[in-house]
Amino acid sequence: KGVHILCCYQGSIVENCQILNNSSDSYGLGIYQSFLNRCTIIKNNSFEMLLEVNYDSRLTNCLISENISSSDILIRLWDGSLMSNCTVVKNEAKGNYGTFNEILGIALSTVQNSIIVGNKCERVVMTFDGYYDQPSSWVFNNMIESNDIDGNMDGSLKWAAFNDPVNGDYSLSEKSICINAGLDVDDSLDLYGNPRKQGSGVDLGAIEST
Repeated sequence: KGVHILCCYQGSIVENCQILNNSSDSYGLGIYQSFLNRCTIIKNNSFEMLLEVNYDSRLTNCLISENISSSDILIRLWDGSLMSNCTVVKNEAKGNYGTFNEILGIALSTVQNSIIVGNKCERVVMTFDGYYDQPSSWVFNNMIESNDIDGNMDGSLKWAAFNDPVNGDYSLSEKSICINAGLDVDDSLDLYGNPRKQGSGVDLGAIEST
């Protein structure tokens, strides 16, 4: 109680981990000047934000699903951080503070190549600059449900066309418009360690189609 589920500082690297079925009456995961890569984060519950990614941290190739935050933000990216090729699906931000509740709050950071659909919230993405009006050009080339940010595609569970989302399979079916829709990335492996860019381009989301 009163502590993070996981807290990483100053160059820590967390890779190929499953973070499942945890509960915290404080924050969930705190990533500060660190890297979280190829991790599965499922069915965790936190009173504050589930995931705080701060100070030039990296969140890449991760599946974030069926988590609940009682805070107004499920995931916060702050101060030069990056979220790339993540699948964020079926989460809930309850917003118990009486403010707008959103899945993703972003300040001075970048979100790219990610799929953010099927979540329960009032607003999917909120951007800030320092704390207000961050240029939306830093959020680009994603599928975002109810999208109103230029440079991203609107989407849904239907349009993401996962293979079997009912049973937790968020790989992309051949019908998905997320296939080959991503930008080239430095990290050459997906969530399962498979090579990126199996086709003409990198896929959106954590799992590359094969």
